[in-house]
Amino acid sequence: LGHIKRLTKPIDVKKAGERIAVPVVQERLESPEFQKLWNRIRHRTEYRVEVDETDLRAAMVDALRTMLPVPKRRGEWLTHRVRRIDQSGLTAEAAAARRTDVTYADSEDLPDILSVLADRTQLTRATLAHVLTESGTLAQFRNNPQAYIDQVGRLLNITKEQFLVEGVRYELVDASRPEADRRYPISLFHEADLAGYTGPGGNIITDADGNPVSFEDKSVYRYLIIDSAPEKEFALALLQRPEVKTFVKLPPSFEIPTPLGNYNPDWALTVERTDGSRYIVFETKDVNELALLRPAEQKKIASARKHFAAVTRDAGIDDLEYEVVNGIETATAVMERDA
Repeated sequence: LGHIKRLTKPIDVKKAGERIAVPVVQERLESPEFQKLWNRIRHRTEYRVEVDETDLRAAMVDALRTMLPVPKRRGEWLTHRVRRIDQSGLTAEAAAARRTDVTYADSEDLPDILSVLADRTQLTRATLAHVLTESGTLAQFRNNPQAYIDQVGRLLNITKEQFLVEGVRYELVDASRPEADRRYPISLFHEADLAGYTGPGGNIITDADGNPVSFEDKSVYRYLIIDSAPEKEFALALLQRPEVKTFVKLPPSFEIPTPLGNYNPDWALTVERTDGSRYIVFETKDVNELALLRPAEQKKIASARKHFAAVTRDAGIDDLEYEVVNGIETATAVMERDA
């Protein structure tokens, strides 16, 4: 995804100035350029997940077998040497530390591990019992119940989420369903009722004099609310590019369902090319490798790819793309590459 040298600096709305509403530009919303873009991205999908339980159990067993050992609970005695006692209080330094095995009062009062893990992972007790037994790690539970449950629960969720994403299958909502179930309504742009702040710490893009920058020549919103300085640079670059005919920062209500929760893409735009217009949905991230994103973000992005692939496949669209970029340079590469 290219290379960046800057760090993201979030917008600090606490230091912002005037709060202003962000109106919809009706003329832009009704323009042919935006209507063509909207007709491609407005399709809703639904997903189903196909997971082989035997494979899932085996992967979970492997994950637990390779986890770091859970340390035993031990008592620790610290010896401090007093250096000074004065009006400011006592000043001391650690002189020695000693750890030893102790018997805790709750050593025999262990929690119901299957119930706790079933609540944390949404796995069945039968699956959990099989995985814990086959992993050979259950003896560590008695050594440190809380640490064992925390570590095991986290690994099981990571493995389960990976299987969910790999097994997810998207398809367009069936044509027999109501229109509101099948397509996002264009009214969501009005319903978003956006507002932001101007000023040095505001989240609305402003010029050098602190005045809101107008995006109405290309965007369905007159002003743009952004989350970071890189997003500001990205939006201003889109405004300046003659090949970008229209674009929008998608409102929060434009959500794609995924097994890990709903996902809201960042941008959608129309690009004019000599070989025909292209329609692109961009997710902007300030990393140079997808692997640097949080696991949940990676999995939502993977699910979004499958959503848009289903839209292009089932709706017969061949000029819609979805890409993750880290700035305008990598976005430009996407816009200029061959279809």
